[in-house]
Amino acid sequence: MGHLSADYIHVLTEAMKLAYADRDTYYGDPALADVPMTQLLSDQYTHIRRRLIDMASASPERRPGDPLNMQPLRSECRPSANRVQTPLSDTTTCVVADRWGNVVAATPSCNIVGNQPDPVTGVTQGNRLRSLNTAAGHPNCIQAGKRPRVTLTPTLVTRHGKPIIAISVAGGDLQDQTTLNVLLNHIEFGLMPEHAVTAPRFNTDHMENSFDSDADRERAFMSPASLRVHTEVPSKVQRELANRGHKLSTTSDAIAAPVMMYIDNDTGTVYAAGDPAAGRHAAALDALPCTQA
Repeated sequence: MGHLSADYIHVLTEAMKLAYADRDTYYGDPALADVPMTQLLSDQYTHIRRRLIDMASASPERRPGDPLNMQPLRSECRPSANRVQTPLSDTTTCVVADRWGNVVAATPSCNIVGNQPDPVTGVTQGNRLRSLNTAAGHPNCIQAGKRPRVTLTPTLVTRHGKPIIAISVAGGDLQDQTTLNVLLNHIEFGLMPEHAVTAPRFNTDHMENSFDSDADRERAFMSPASLRVHTEVPSKVQRELANRGHKLSTTSDAIAAPVMMYIDNDTGTVYAAGDPAAGRHAAALDALPCTQA
């Protein structure tokens, strides 16, 4: 398809919309909810879901599947846009490797609204409490002892049992999408971290807002058929995407905040980068070995 071509951006966006519909419908704390993860991740389910992608047209529908009965669709609806703005200023990124081959990917975030406790009660909503919802019977409905379904997705990729890629992204519901952008930049197109994290990115808000606890999950839906691309995506590609039915917008700002590390296990070289437009950076420390006093 080619890097950042209309076909490439279209098929990734449509695939993400299908995946987010399943996330919003089925995900919850597996200790307290029956999440059909085996079926969701099966090749059979992937095969029947991929047929829903129309390369000529962007879908405006919310389309969760039925993994339990192996059906491509459970229901279809045309949600209305709900532009709830959520302040996100309390997530950071962290990927670290050492000389012994240990690698950590982490995305620390307490997700407190505006980083301030409630002015009346003094109680904060730390640990992503507001990522639970109040829809009775939903797998992510608030419940005593339940962990919320979160957007945090620090990522490790291994080859022959050894870590070779680590990615962390800050940015709420942008995290999965930006991770996919960055990961495919490397796997499909060979971009090393310094270019993988700075190449133009794109995202959709065709999903439920993870920070809207509304009992009516249709009202929590953000923006059907939306697609935002960086202004560096060629204008010809932008026009083609709009012609396919994407509700296109552009931005010159960074879309989310990624950092990435690639480890060449043959040479022992570690390549690391953060997107400077998003305030990310990389550093190396040549530490002397510890000695006993």
